[in-house]
Order: sequence, then structure tokens, then C-alpha cells
Amino acid sequence: MPKRIALAIAAVALVGAGGAAAHTTPYPSVVSFDLLLCTDCGGKRGLDPPDWVAGGEVSSAKAACVPGRKVKLYAVYSDVEKRGPVPPPELLDIDRTSERGAWSARFTHELLGVHHLEARLVKRNIGPEGHRHICGENGATYSVFS
Repeated sequence: MPKRIALAIAAVALVGAGGAAAHTTPYPSVVSFDLLLCTDCGGKRGLDPPDWVAGGEVSSAKAACVPGRKVKLYAVYSDVEKRGPVPPPELLDIDRTSERGAWSARFTHELLGVHHLEARLVKRNIGPEGHRHICGENGATYSVFS
């Protein structure tokens, strides 16, 4: 009986040591949205929606969390018009940041019924096997009506 207890204690100690080796370390990251340009608003006529360029920057205290980050740009609709259910956010474009964190998205959209545009940063694990070093997700909004 004492031998079984010793083996059980040893097994619990080994499992505990393996669990203690793996960990998760978060690294907050922030995406800014500071540019929205209409590239053809004055020249296009007719039914074609205008072309837009949006952009901003990703920053983090952890340098490895800045380059190559995926940024998704969404159009978020308002519930002001009560003509039916509000559509879910619409994915407009996806970009990866430059070495210094700059991102830009190009899209064609009328922006009617859109309350704001939202840039969302996708989480990324930069840790070695068994160690989750997570570059955080964050979002920035740009009001279409400001």
C-alpha cells in the first residue's frame, strides 16, 4: 500500500510540473484608425459606388506583435432605419501590417446605412511550443458621420 501511495504522489507531481511549464503571457496590442479617403468621389458619376482607402497603425509594447499582424476592416450598420433587421458587420478588406505597423485597406462601398467602420486586430501567438505568448486583439472605430 505505501508503494502505491508513493507512485500516486509521484504521478501527481509529474503532471503538476508539466502543467507549470506551459503558460500564457498576454501582450496588449492596439490598432488605430486614422485615415479614410474617397479616391474618386468627385469624378465618378452614375450607379457605381465610390472607392475608398482606410488606414491606421498597430502598436504594442512587445515589438514582435507589430509586423505582419492581420487587420480586418468592417462596415457596421446602424439601426436608425427600421426597414428590417440590421445586417451583421460586413467584412470590407483584410490587410497585414508593415514592419512598423502601418496598415491600409481598399474597398468599394456606398456606405449608405453604415454607422461606422471598424478595424479589428486578430490575435496571434508568438510563443514557442507549449508557451502561449498572445499578441492581443483590439478594435478601433471610425465614425462615417463625424
